[in-house]
Amino acid sequence: QIVPVPQGMVVHPATGHLVTMEGNVWLDTNTGTFHLSSEMPIGGLSSQPLPYVLNCKNPNSDCYPSSTAPYAPLVPQEGKGLPLNRQRDMIDPFTGLRVPVIGITSDLRTGELVAVGGSMVCPETRLMKPIRLGDMMEDPETRELFVIQGVTIDMWTAKAVPLGGRNQWSGDEEDMPPMVLGEVFRDELSGEKKTMGMLVLDPISRTRVIPVQTDCVQVVQDSEVGIAKTLLDIEEQKIQALKQKTAHIRSGAALSRNDPKEAEARKMLADLTVRALLAQAEHDGVLNAVSMFVLQPYRMCQQQREFAFNLAETGGQKGTMV
Repeated sequence: QIVPVPQGMVVHPATGHLVTMEGNVWLDTNTGTFHLSSEMPIGGLSSQPLPYVLNCKNPNSDCYPSSTAPYAPLVPQEGKGLPLNRQRDMIDPFTGLRVPVIGITSDLRTGELVAVGGSMVCPETRLMKPIRLGDMMEDPETRELFVIQGVTIDMWTAKAVPLGGRNQWSGDEEDMPPMVLGEVFRDELSGEKKTMGMLVLDPISRTRVIPVQTDCVQVVQDSEVGIAKTLLDIEEQKIQALKQKTAHIRSGAALSRNDPKEAEARKMLADLTVRALLAQAEHDGVLNAVSMFVLQPYRMCQQQREFAFNLAETGGQKGTMV
């Protein structure tokens, strides 16, 4: 029996489960290819991959990036975000602000990949500021403060808008805490308990925000353990090679460079040194990925704690614009 896959979802090749495209499909910026987060190569993870964001056309046949945005005709090609520059930033065609690239999508008019970024109203100053994952946002309906855990494209305005919300899956209907990185939730599709890595719009009902588990952190942690074991094995082999060389010398054998055992020991140590250098370079890449997916979000949490204290003191009334 053939069952259609809902729009915005894919079948995971390893588990056969339906998963959302948003939060699970990422662009490897090294190779320009898309991967599921659980199958992203470590080289792609260490180069800061970009999550895919679903695009949509509004009743006026406009989509992201909007052709009717005030600054759209003025944004130069190098300000559109792709190809990625060193700063990974772009110009928001709605505000003219330089903002970080936080995702990737497809222009439904041309089929080309385009960078996703945008601006929002700062809850503290009431001025426009760039959307950044981990920053604070104000819910436009409830006026509550939430941590930005995702981004989506508004189907009516074709703008990038931040996503945040409460943990409706905590089991406590009276006290639903705000969703934060690492929050445990029950996946509606599989029924399994998972750890929140990102918020996305429900592909079935685009009015709901749902959490998804991104497997990037697990892949990075598994890679770090595997490479650490490889480095330890190489060091063990080095020790054994040096022990053999030391025993050969103590036996009173000649130290001639033409000695077969001496030449064999030198070659073994040289090969092990090359392997160690390659493994260390791979380990450095894993550490970069650890910093991106683990350390940076927690540093952002510390910054948001200070932001919340400042907001409580000022009441968010410093600015007069907007």
